[in-house]
Amino acid sequence: MTLPPWLEDTYASLVAADAAERLPHAMLVHGASGWGEMVLANNLALYLIQRDAEDAALVAHPDLRWVAPEGAGEQIKIDAVREVAQFMVQTPQIAGRKVVVLAGAETMNAHSANALLKMLEEPPPESYLILVTAALSEMLPTIRSRCRLVTIRPGEASAAAAWVAKHHVSANTAELTALRFEFGGAPYALLAALEREERPISQVLADVAARRAEPIELAEQWHRAGAIDVVDRWMRYLPAILGARFAAPDEHARALSALLSSAPSDAVLRFWRALVTARALLRGTTNSNGRLLLEALLLDWRDLARPV
Repeated sequence: MTLPPWLEDTYASLVAADAAERLPHAMLVHGASGWGEMVLANNLALYLIQRDAEDAALVAHPDLRWVAPEGAGEQIKIDAVREVAQFMVQTPQIAGRKVVVLAGAETMNAHSANALLKMLEEPPPESYLILVTAALSEMLPTIRSRCRLVTIRPGEASAAAAWVAKHHVSANTAELTALRFEFGGAPYALLAALEREERPISQVLADVAARRAEPIELAEQWHRAGAIDVVDRWMRYLPAILGARFAAPDEHARALSALLSSAPSDAVLRFWRALVTARALLRGTTNSNGRLLLEALLLDWRDLARPV
């Protein structure tokens, strides 16, 4: 898989460390979601087993294991980590080394994290563990401290935009610009949204605020599409709405700022906190009802726009 420019130096430094026999046994790849943390882990795993392929998760190789939660809200459980531990102590068959990628590492429960700690304290020879997360703060400090942190830093906005344009031709510049705002410019998240033919949520939020759309029906649609993704995008508008009260309105939130102009600033801030709480619940492993969470948020959003 060809790397984008903002990942090239990080990847090259890891390859150089391996050539110098200084590559750590445990690495924790982390960074803002959508900037390629999984892409880097994928390329590094394929390099370590000397395999030319596109997707390491789909490669059938005796010296590679790819572990990930089965779905949104699912955990990486202790049985999966125990299988990894058994795999790591086996003799390499082809590549001369054993490689495990643990995607969504923040979803390990307490039991699986403790089982992983034992492996990190005494790593088998010629074994490499690549943990991947877009939520470093949710990782146990004891796990973080035993791994070499590999940070994925966002690239220049122009480079990211050029990369997206190279991989997807969009006819609607206005929608592309709005989506770029909603996804924080993250190129992989933006490209995935374009491939799904996503549209910006700003117009729908405006319709709900103006009572032109029914919150209950919309909650069901958004739940099916992916509640976490929608909440993440929604959250980006709140700072812009509040900022419009002290400076020129952000072009991406001008209409929403006008619709919520009568809402007190502290009420807007409380709603932002409600989005943060909902996001944490949706990212958690407690099987929260995403549809009901979205219904409550949309009804509160509509009430926020009510004239005072």
